[in-house]
Amino acid sequence: MQLLVSHFYGMGNKPQTRMVLRYAMVTMLVLSGMIYGLIGLFTQPIIGIFNSENNRQLQEIAAVGLRLYFVSSPFIGYNTVLAMFFTSVERAMPAHVLSLLRGFILIIPAAFGFSVLWGMTGVWMVYPLVEAVVMLFGLWADKRYRSLLLFT
Repeated sequence: MQLLVSHFYGMGNKPQTRMVLRYAMVTMLVLSGMIYGLIGLFTQPIIGIFNSENNRQLQEIAAVGLRLYFVSSPFIGYNTVLAMFFTSVERAMPAHVLSLLRGFILIIPAAFGFSVLWGMTGVWMVYPLVEAVVMLFGLWADKRYRSLLLFT
């Protein structure tokens, strides 16, 4: 995606640039759905790989946790695709902000706060909720920079 967007953007072909972004987003949504579906279908075998001692408590925690954690799949995908897009169209600042929000600024305080408020469920929910919040910033940034780049 990044190479195609850079190529079309460099040529000034803005409709083709946006089309590649749309294809990337659709692909991301399909793959996110498949990932979540596979996690849902194969939760127990996946847990079994890491739970060779058949610890029942670990199995219950992991079953809930995997389903909660992987709710983040479409948010992760959106944020990653959008950060690559911004980099490809010479908008490093929003790409950088997306990356910092996801990997440092929001995740650390959320991990501490959610674990205190909701225990283990809070820990599992940190990543999906942080990614969802970052996605909101991404939506705003995409709208703002789309108009700056004269995308239609």
